[in-house]
Amino acid sequence: PVLIASTLGLRRSEVLGLQWDSIDLEQKRITIQRKTVYVQNTKEVVTKTTMKNKSSRRSLPIPEILLEHFRWLADFQEKNRSKYQERYCRQYDSFVCVDELGYLIKPNYLTCTFKKITRQHQFKALRFHDLRHSCASILISMGYSIKEIQEWLGHSDYNTTANIYAHIDYKAKVSMAQDINNVIKI
Repeated sequence: PVLIASTLGLRRSEVLGLQWDSIDLEQKRITIQRKTVYVQNTKEVVTKTTMKNKSSRRSLPIPEILLEHFRWLADFQEKNRSKYQERYCRQYDSFVCVDELGYLIKPNYLTCTFKKITRQHQFKALRFHDLRHSCASILISMGYSIKEIQEWLGHSDYNTTANIYAHIDYKAKVSMAQDINNVIKI
């Protein structure tokens, strides 16, 4: 889930809702079309095809590092099905993010485990959603437009991307100062 969220900038619900039929390894394309969420009033975890907004349903090219991971993960899941046989949960065979015994990774488990891992490695306090912010910041620093990033992240509103994710990094500010200095000379 961490690699998927950080390379594609997906929401936690989108990562956990990924199923193998949404990943085309030959065409190197992924379609975001489901989400897995925790329903507060019923305390159930459900997968839905109704996304956060219309633009959340999108197709993206798969970065090579993630493509290799998906191939490895498909093989790993197949080996675990064989290894654990009747103990392996077949109910979630279509899902990408399952544990070693084939059970669906639940949203709250992912959040808690991510916090635990970041603490163990002495990272600053990070939320799983911060991986989405980081992906957007990386794309901005590489020169992609806010409009392009809006479509990549699946935001329905340009202003959401511009206001929340458009963190200008310090290098860009230094470059801006140099450009101003080059234009305005006394």
